[in-house]
Amino acid sequence: MTDFVGRTLRCPICNTGFSVEVPVGVRPVASETDFRPVFEGPDPIAADMHACPRCRYAGYAEAFEGGAVEEGEEIDRPGIPSPVQPLGMPDEDDLDDLRRWIRRGELVADTDLEAREPTAAERYLLATRCRDYLTEDDPLPLADLYLRGAWCARAAGDSATEGDLLGEAVDLYDAALDTGKVPTNEKGRVIYLAAELARRAGDFGAAVDLFGQVDANVELDEEEGLRLHRLARRMEALASVQSDVAARMPDDEELEAAAESEDLLWREDEDGEDGDED
Repeated sequence: MTDFVGRTLRCPICNTGFSVEVPVGVRPVASETDFRPVFEGPDPIAADMHACPRCRYAGYAEAFEGGAVEEGEEIDRPGIPSPVQPLGMPDEDDLDDLRRWIRRGELVADTDLEAREPTAAERYLLATRCRDYLTEDDPLPLADLYLRGAWCARAAGDSATEGDLLGEAVDLYDAALDTGKVPTNEKGRVIYLAAELARRAGDFGAAVDLFGQVDANVELDEEEGLRLHRLARRMEALASVQSDVAARMPDDEELEAAAESEDLLWREDEDGEDGDED
């Protein structure tokens, strides 16, 4: 069940006011192997991102006047990954340049979004452009925006847009890893995610290579590290046969059973036994 709270936002670029509904009290019923939460009913990931109906400036609610979470307000969203470093209102020093950039048509370049309302995936695309203009050398939050846009495209059945956004996300996750700014305790998860997005985008060679790097960046004696190891091996098998299927996240029991089966086969090979014999 998804509950919504109504708010009135005001665009800092063109001063246009508009009403939105912010999802609260949200709980997913399942998830997919790129960490996309799945819901019964309206998808709050789509409702999280807002675009000004006039100038198309886009961001999370806190990037608009009236969108900041008020003191004492609770937003209950267990099981939903938090956005990575969401931006608030632009600084006064940035506003004039940002307004000129938007008025020149740079924000909606190569789209037809001046003439129609953007879809949920397109709102995330607009937000990545706004963020990219306002920040430099900050690929990890941009990758997260592209990923969430791809989730919205998937939910809408728009496989072409999903593939484009996944490809952009993979490049940005790779860039984030190259900068060395990904925290050590997050590196294994980011590598796994880049691998899984590459698999879904059809870049199977890159996916297999990245899945192979997960183990060196997780603690296998910790629960989360062991889970990522098992999940990476499972998804690497799909990448190896060039499958881009959208897979459901297996539960811990499924991963453990698969790992035990693989361990048994390995032990049989080590003993020189034929696994096909009774």
